[in-house]
Amino acid sequence: RILRSRQASSYRNRGGSMGSTGAASRSNRASGRLGPAALEEAAELRCLFVDDDKFLHLTLPARIFDPLGIAFDAAEDGEEALDLVAEASRQGMPYAAIIIDNMMPKVTGTEAVRAMRQTGFSGLILGMTGDPTGCSERAEFEQSGLDACVDKDAAGVQVLA
Repeated sequence: RILRSRQASSYRNRGGSMGSTGAASRSNRASGRLGPAALEEAAELRCLFVDDDKFLHLTLPARIFDPLGIAFDAAEDGEEALDLVAEASRQGMPYAAIIIDNMMPKVTGTEAVRAMRQTGFSGLILGMTGDPTGCSERAEFEQSGLDACVDKDAAGVQVLA
C-alpha cells in the first residue's frame, strides 16, 4: 500500500491521471487498485529489496512488486545494497524505492541508509525490522534517513503489500 500510494502520488504530481474519469476511476483509487496509465508508469520503476532472510527474498518481492509490474533487484546485505545503489546512479537509472531490513551481516540497514542519504539518494526508503518498538537499535534505524519503518511481521508485510 505504501508503494501504491507513493506511485499514485508521484504519477499525479507529474500531471497524469489515474485512469479514466468518473466513478470507475474514483473506485479504483479508493480500493488501492491502479488504473492502466499508472500501471504503465509503474512498469518503468525500479526498486531494491534488501534482506538477508532467504525466505523473504522468495516471498515479499512477489507480493509487493510483481502485482504492480515493478522491476526489482535484491541484495542480501547493506554492503551489496550500497554497491547496487551506486551502480544504478552511475547508469542514470536510480531506484525509485528501497525496502531494507536493519539487522544484516557486513553493513546494517542503519549504516546503509545513512550512507545512501549522505551520497544523495533521495528516493523512498522503507525500513523493515524485527526490532521491537522502543529499543535503541530500532530508534537508530528509524532516525537513519528512513521515510517509514514497519514491523517484520504479518501486519508490517500487509502495509507494504
